[in-house]
Amino acid sequence: MACLAIAQTNGTQHKTVPRIVGGSPMTSKGYGFTAYIIAHGSDNTAGLCTGVLITPTAVITAAHCVFPDSKTSYGAADYEIWFGLDAPTQATKTPGFKVSRIQWASDYSLTTLLADVAVLHLSSPVPDTVAVPTKIYTGPVYQDTPVWAAGFGRTRPNDSKSQSSVLMYVGLRLGSSSYCNAHNDNYDSSSQLCTSYLAGRDTCLGDSGGPLMTPTDGEYPIGVVGITSMSTYPQNDPNAICARSDITGYYTRLEYFIGMITKAVGVSASEITVSNTTTSRPAKTDDNTDNEAVTATRAKNTDAAPTSSRSSLPTGAFSFSYSFESYSYTKPPSPTLSFLSGVVMLNSASPRAVASVVALVAAALLLA
Repeated sequence: MACLAIAQTNGTQHKTVPRIVGGSPMTSKGYGFTAYIIAHGSDNTAGLCTGVLITPTAVITAAHCVFPDSKTSYGAADYEIWFGLDAPTQATKTPGFKVSRIQWASDYSLTTLLADVAVLHLSSPVPDTVAVPTKIYTGPVYQDTPVWAAGFGRTRPNDSKSQSSVLMYVGLRLGSSSYCNAHNDNYDSSSQLCTSYLAGRDTCLGDSGGPLMTPTDGEYPIGVVGITSMSTYPQNDPNAICARSDITGYYTRLEYFIGMITKAVGVSASEITVSNTTTSRPAKTDDNTDNEAVTATRAKNTDAAPTSSRSSLPTGAFSFSYSFESYSYTKPPSPTLSFLSGVVMLNSASPRAVASVVALVAAALLLA
């Protein structure tokens, strides 16, 4: 799931939208740390996102899963979270884990989707028999670093009823910093990653906040490089949602936010991170001929404190209106940024009725 922002790319207007297509069902129980997140609204609606368990009481997800638009925010009491490969099925039968507190990156902005990361603090710890927390990967990342994403979102881009009943995963290919920048004027190489096109493969609506992973050669076999954040696609094409050659997916690079995350969860970085025991650069492949690293070496965001007050929305919010099954807004002066939030709206007659995806919420935001 991702959000999209309008950008000028080679004369073509693009927008950022929320947005696993072309993937396979996950069969390894070792991925039980992937969280299925439902945020219950006040009007019999609910938002769907994915997340990552990093301690027994803390789940990382996208900040836009807390603030899906400029007028909506979810409180801790609105959330329920399930774990396991069949979490959506569990959600129709048993109550989920409750959330006691929410924190997010203090510099999160709705206009750019930068710093798109939040921490959901659970009211009770998740037993190891349910899910084992994973680690954040802090090693170097190159274009040919193997990565794959996981989530509970749509499996067919334009089918609102294709939300998966099991955890899905898909192998992706990282884009170079120059590629990422060419498709998003707001791209930040220190705090974001992007993926280049692989036919029919992508994250999609409902995958927001889900893990982007890579293998490691240490005690922990995998590490989470980032979480699904947003994607860019041609604004004038309403069918451009995910898994197309003109769509570029963007992910929040978690290493950059280690300082904020450790302060939020109250642990040291060594307790929640993993890297490779070797430091040699991965071998080149046909897809990576320029040896370009996909992240810059700028200092990490180690001093940023998380925000937890709900007294104000993130910066850049612009008023808009929407209805349950569709959305509308008063178009602000150009240039604009438009977002289709990564929170999938669900018809929810009862708190745990999460069967049908019927709508998305969108916001029109004024570009500062």
